Amino acid sequence: MRGLAFLAVVALCHPAWADRAAAEKLAVEAERSRDDAAFVACGQAYLELYNQDPSARDADEVVFNAARCFQSGKSITAALSSDAIVLKYFPNSKLAAKSLVRSGMMYRQIALFDRAAERFEEYAKKYAGEKDAYDVLADAIQLRAALGDVEKQVSDTDYFIRTFGTKRPTEAAAVRLALLPVLDGDRAIALLRGYLKDFARVDAAQAIAVHVQLADRLRAKSCPVQSIDQLCVKAVVDRSPHCGADMASIVAVKRTAENREAKAEYLAAIAMFERAPDPSSRHAQAMARVALADDELETMIGSTFPRDLELGGKDNPQQRDSLKRFETWIDGEKKLGTKLAESYSVVLAQKDATSSVAAALRIGQVSMTFWRALMLGEIPKAMRPNPQHDAYCGQLHDISDALRARSIDVFQTCLAKANELDAGQDWAAACWREGAVLDPLLFAPVRELRSAPSVIAAPIAVEPPVTSPPLP
Repeated sequence: MRGLAFLAVVALCHPAWADRAAAEKLAVEAERSRDDAAFVACGQAYLELYNQDPSARDADEVVFNAARCFQSGKSITAALSSDAIVLKYFPNSKLAAKSLVRSGMMYRQIALFDRAAERFEEYAKKYAGEKDAYDVLADAIQLRAALGDVEKQVSDTDYFIRTFGTKRPTEAAAVRLALLPVLDGDRAIALLRGYLKDFARVDAAQAIAVHVQLADRLRAKSCPVQSIDQLCVKAVVDRSPHCGADMASIVAVKRTAENREAKAEYLAAIAMFERAPDPSSRHAQAMARVALADDELETMIGSTFPRDLELGGKDNPQQRDSLKRFETWIDGEKKLGTKLAESYSVVLAQKDATSSVAAALRIGQVSMTFWRALMLGEIPKAMRPNPQHDAYCGQLHDISDALRARSIDVFQTCLAKANELDAGQDWAAACWREGAVLDPLLFAPVRELRSAPSVIAAPIAVEPPVTSPPLP
């Protein structure tokens, strides 16, 4: 008993031990009161203790405790400075890792996101074996994304997948896809290809969507002009005489080789869905079907209307040959139109809202493509004078009027369906625009008309408000 008393006396007589006890007492009091000033006093006591002997055996623990008290007292600058001492002078301390994460959290708290990300990245790389390294690196990736620092976000993501991808494939797959919105062009295509190579088996429904996303980007790249409604076509003004009203011709543009890979990706998505139908991937595979049918629609748009026709009779070999060529072309267009209508009808049967509106637009465009070819085909020179002109155009109108009526009906259905399902508004806008070409009055722009007032009313006299007496 006398020995223990002697040790207590020695401890109280040693200045450093006495200060440590005082600092710990302040820490206990601060925890009890939860008072910011008490925490700051605790931090100052620990920091003074450290300054007395920076080379003490427990100096790292002392200054670490100072940072902890300062943080609890909301004195962030002092806390960061204290943690910086730990990281600079005691890098091998077991407390350095905690100081690294804590300083990152404080930097994030005061919105210095770049410094916070740096601390988290450093921690994840130095202490990858720690249980929280995964979460800390995920926080760093989120901060880089918020900062718009694409290159560091990509670098952190690559490190995340290398380090944690084997044990956490679902999370690694999600982190990889999270990069897609910040990449474009070939980098986005490479990312999607890499995802399918590394993570296609992680989530089948997600893999279907990725196949379609990759195909969409390849298909867009394969079109050398600005597409119209996702079709590789361009509008061309043709001044040659034709049987329809003045309007631009729509001409198909040949796609590049990337389109072959795009078609393969669409087919892969559809095959995966058919093997294991999943409601969450119905939209993706339905849009894949739309895109595959669009290839045939572009073929139809690129179909050349027969030239030098002499319609209106069968009196000579030229007229008989013209009629045969015309009927052969008509039969080919009808067969392709029927095939396309069936392909888009399969999409309608999927009962997916957005793709249903898209398919309705396309069904209307099939008939409209046929109609446009008839109305905008150049009238041969031999058919331009009357009465040949009227006979020639009359024969074309006999076929095209029914096509026009069908397109109008389908475009109206497209708009009604988009309104009913509250989906596919971009596709519905295309239905409205195409319908306006066929019937400008029926598909007139919706605008609120306001005429200028004819009479300006006199200002109304307003009495001043009654002021209540002040409260006692």
